[in-house]
Amino acid sequence: MRSGPWHVFHFIGHGDFDRNADEGVIALADEQGRTYRLSATQLGRLLDDHFSLRLAILNSCEGAHGSERDLMSSTAATLVRRGIPAVLAMQHEISDDAAIELAHTFYEAIADGLPVDAALAESRKAICLAVPNSVEWSTPVLYLRAPDGRVFDVDPRDS
Repeated sequence: MRSGPWHVFHFIGHGDFDRNADEGVIALADEQGRTYRLSATQLGRLLDDHFSLRLAILNSCEGAHGSERDLMSSTAATLVRRGIPAVLAMQHEISDDAAIELAHTFYEAIADGLPVDAALAESRKAICLAVPNSVEWSTPVLYLRAPDGRVFDVDPRDS
């Protein structure tokens, strides 16, 4: 992350909600394969000074899961509260097929100039078609600070 500037942080891996700490976590692994659980607060601190960051995608289970006491305790909500304009996260587990379809369609829609909320709507439709007889289309959710959903200034003629 040091060599930025970066506009998108895309995490693919395992996530969870730590009920004891009452906040979301992501799982990182070191060179020996040992797991390190990074809390949402810690992740937010790592991303805090990346002012060019416009979007975080948490392609991991339960990145949008919060506690009943604090609806803003999820990893996604924590990142949005810390200033990231848009965070796309999963409410529940997501299959590899659905996650791949989500990423492919979402980035394609962003490159076509759609705002992030419309890009997510397109991605949900694509998941519904690609993963039939499933409700996985409802797994991805968007936390958004940008009033019009536009976090990138993309001219589709340039892509």
